[in-house]
Formats: sequence, structure tokens, C-alpha cells
Amino acid sequence: MKYFTRKLWIALQNDNCSKSTIERWVITNQKYNKDLKKLKRNLSKRNFFFFAEAHRHGDYVINILVENKGKVYYQKETKEYHLLEPAEPINLLIMTLCPKGYYRTLKYINVRKYVFDYPSSQPLWFDSKKALGAWGYDELSRQNGYMRHEILLHSGTTLLIEFEKFIYSSKRILKN
Repeated sequence: MKYFTRKLWIALQNDNCSKSTIERWVITNQKYNKDLKKLKRNLSKRNFFFFAEAHRHGDYVINILVENKGKVYYQKETKEYHLLEPAEPINLLIMTLCPKGYYRTLKYINVRKYVFDYPSSQPLWFDSKKALGAWGYDELSRQNGYMRHEILLHSGTTLLIEFEKFIYSSKRILKN
């Protein structure tokens, strides 16, 4: 991640957080938001709002699903099922639980690259071998014609997703 680094996040958690660290955080936010605005033309109005305004810090990642769809055929001679190539583009879904009482599903369409660093070799707030932890910070950028979403979780786990399209949905949790 270019802006919201582990080092800066750790410095902000310090009880004796210095004025220079806070100033660096403010400047980092301003720089990131300036770069993010350049991506506005690459996203729908709704999706730009999601990346620019929707509060994700503290959401819990509860499910990650890779979709590798394609047409299936049955081979009589071997009595086996096979996936025809080329398969449809890979999609990735991330489901989160938001503390405010709803689920959020993020769908990345036509994924070119997906990196999941778990357990992290650089844990942050607890043993990353036991849980992913909550959503910390994320950054959106564009590289080589693909959007790139990087996510840093409380455990130190990072996700990197390069994709062509993005959609998300939210669903309120029903109260008993």
C-alpha cells in the first residue's frame, strides 16, 4: 500500500501519538483522496461513493469466494466431469459484517490478479493465525488498465485484487 502503511497505522495507535504523526496522517489522507478523485471517471457514481465515502473500517471479513465458472461436460469414457476451457473470467466475492447491523458483499469482476497474504509475516494487533480481524484501511488505484484494490486487515493480512469491474450490495440484518 502506498498511503495507509502498517508503519503509519501503528504510529497512530501509540498513546503518545506525536503531532507530526497526526499531521502526516492528515497529509496522507489528502494525497490519497486527490489520487482517488482521478479514478472517478473509471467508476460508476455509486461505486465511487463506496470507495470514497463508505465507512469500511471495522467491518469483519466473514467470507472470501473465488468464482471460476465455465461450462461443464461429462466424458462418458472416463465417467468424469470437466470444465471446458476457456472458462468465464474469474470473479472474487468478499462478504463483510458491518458493526452497524448489515452485511456487505463486494464483487470484483474479471479478476486478473489476487494475492491473499495470510497468515501475515508482519502481524499487527493479534495472532493472525487465529483470525483475519477487522478491516483496517484500503486503497484503490489503477494499473495497466485494471483497477487495483489493496486491503489491510487488523491481523496484518493483506489482500490485493486487480479487476475490471466492481459491484457491491448491502443487506440489513434482521433483528429478532
